Amino acid sequence: NAITIEGLKENTSYDVEISYEIEGEECKSSIKAQTKAYYAGLNFIPRSHGFIVEKYQTDEVLRTVSASIKVGEKVYEMGDVERYEIEGLLKNASYEISYKYVVENIKTKERYEKESEIKTYKTLTYEIPEIESFEIDRKTMNKISIKYRYNDPDKKVKEAYIKLNEETRTVESISGIETFEGLNTYKEGYILKLVIKYEDDSGRIHEIESEEIEVEKEECPHEYDNECDEECNICGEKRIAPHRWEEASCEEGKHCTRCGKSEGEALGHEWEEATYEAPKTCKRCGKTEGEALKRPEEPKEEKGCKKCSKTKVIRMLTWIGLFSGAIVLLRKKK
Repeated sequence: NAITIEGLKENTSYDVEISYEIEGEECKSSIKAQTKAYYAGLNFIPRSHGFIVEKYQTDEVLRTVSASIKVGEKVYEMGDVERYEIEGLLKNASYEISYKYVVENIKTKERYEKESEIKTYKTLTYEIPEIESFEIDRKTMNKISIKYRYNDPDKKVKEAYIKLNEETRTVESISGIETFEGLNTYKEGYILKLVIKYEDDSGRIHEIESEEIEVEKEECPHEYDNECDEECNICGEKRIAPHRWEEASCEEGKHCTRCGKSEGEALGHEWEEATYEAPKTCKRCGKTEGEALKRPEEPKEEKGCKKCSKTKVIRMLTWIGLFSGAIVLLRKKK
């Protein structure tokens, strides 16, 4: 088990008495305990003509409120800020630096002042490159032009490039305009940033990045080849085509009456053979082919009876009658 004792002073020695019981017998002991010294949490980052002072938290209860920083014979007042810049110093020069700082107990709000030891810091032999500008110069739906500028007076930059999403393009000069083509802001958004890498005197590579520029995806007006086209010609987004389907028939497969797209095959005719009353007819759609069947003609029968030659007798009697009539007429003329 652990016991936490709070509300003590930092960097202070305390006599601690401990009472405890072992097998019913009460015992006591005493020890010396020392709290840790509080560290101000000021970090001096050298520059060519000064220092950047950054403040960071080093304790859960105590914090540095402010500091008076003495550089040589000059004092710089750092208020309750996280970052402070000391400027106007010489390049590649050594300076003795000390500071007084105010410490606050976050819980009790108690404050007290401390002072650091004198330490020697040296400014850089070169100026650290800086990004001066990085902005959009021109933008269309499929093209983005970026205007940029960085300084590098001591030629320390080893590489510089603009990053657009996953694409990286090297820039050869400290300023200029780079144009990215073949984009589509209706299809996706883009994030751009400028990155420069420089080498310090010890050979280490440092990286500096610009703030990101975000080009958001735009709302596409959508253009299609026809009413039923599934893919937008501008952004490539796909939709469910609003086909107007007409079911398959005997001669056509299932097809859209708007765009003509077809699916499957025609059903084919289900023919019913021609009869004497109707031509060949499809039972499904009613289409006909050809004509109705013609009935066969019945043979003409001669008068009389073939078996008994009744017809011949009648013919003979007819001729006899005509002949007799002719004779009678002749006699009357005489």
